[in-house]
Amino acid sequence: MTPLLRKFRDLNLGYTQGLNSLRPPAKAAELSILKDRFGRFLSDELLEFYALADGIDLSDVRIGYFLHPISKILDRERMGEPIRVSGLLDGEILVIGSDGGGGKFAVIPDGLVCHLRNGPVKHGVFDGTSVPVKVIADDFHSFLRRLLADVHAFINDTAGWEYIS
Repeated sequence: MTPLLRKFRDLNLGYTQGLNSLRPPAKAAELSILKDRFGRFLSDELLEFYALADGIDLSDVRIGYFLHPISKILDRERMGEPIRVSGLLDGEILVIGSDGGGGKFAVIPDGLVCHLRNGPVKHGVFDGTSVPVKVIADDFHSFLRRLLADVHAFINDTAGWEYIS
């Protein structure tokens, strides 16, 4: 991803770009706490990602894409993140990121990665009946590939590209 981000930073967007970078690797202690608290949500690919980078900031790609640092994931209740979703995918979720439009990226225990558009959350439950939840990928690795495809499409100004959000 690093060569792609270098190419992105060379773009003239007409304004000063934000970070648009991978964060440094997560601390081993934080990874351990994440596994202890949320192991049922965490695939090997997701854990490998956080061992290499404690999140992503792509603030200038389309409306912005962010994979949260572990500290933010661990602080989900205080941050007001939903912990469940109602509707077709009824069940527990773990929010791992967001977009710049108020949407959330979440994983469910079977590994699916979903996008929750900006919508109502009451008592920690995202209302998936009034705002449908979109499955983005079958697993975290596929989600990262999809995110990279969005970055490529943005850099190349690909006409007709359907972005995640």
